[in-house]
Amino acid sequence: AIRALAELTPETTLTIVGSLGSYRDELELLTRELGVADRVRWERCDRSELASRYRSADALIFPSTGHEAFGLVPLEAMACGTPVVATGAGGSAEFLAGEENCILVPPDSPAEIAAALRRLAADDALRRRLVSAGIDTAAQFSVERQAAALEEANLAVARRVDHDRLVGCEQAAGQHRRGGDE
Repeated sequence: AIRALAELTPETTLTIVGSLGSYRDELELLTRELGVADRVRWERCDRSELASRYRSADALIFPSTGHEAFGLVPLEAMACGTPVVATGAGGSAEFLAGEENCILVPPDSPAEIAAALRRLAADDALRRRLVSAGIDTAAQFSVERQAAALEEANLAVARRVDHDRLVGCEQAAGQHRRGGDE
């Protein structure tokens, strides 16, 4: 994201929200090397403030190169009506659909991130389409829907266990009627 910022107009800024630990020192050095230190803001916020942060952003960049277990951040942004530019690496690949609900870019591709952000800035129809589809995608992963899906999965397992027990009991009863174990 920082390397992509260096390829964008001088008016473009990047806000990084969160705790980065010792990694922040490395990133701050990179901002100075690329000459964009004055265009990067480092912020922390409570979880309760995230929705307003997402809503105030022009776009969310999720440049993950690792294997995120799920990738909640893009879903949170989508739920807030913020368009997403992401790599789709890891678990987020399950719900990110390039050119449908986000713009997908290859990992480690600052030039493509910058190009995607320029597209979003220049194409209102694309932006509206991604925001609308993103809101729909996020709704599929609401707490209520996830709870219902987990409940159904648990009930299916319980039905299967009950069925297997019943079959096991019937088999044991049949062996008993035939004279025991053979």
